[in-house]
Amino acid sequence: MRSNGTAVGPFDPLRREREDGLDTLNPVIKQPWFGASMILYGAGYPGFVQ
Repeated sequence: MRSNGTAVGPFDPLRREREDGLDTLNPVIKQPWFGASMILYGAGYPGFVQ
């Protein structure tokens, strides 16, 4: 994912979930305000891949 929040590459459902998830989480966990845990919540496809 680019720093502006846009995705890089084509959407490829159910094939790159780990990499896509890490691309989303890594910038967040590097923030000084981030604590030691995160709650994930969602329904449909986003909830399925959690």
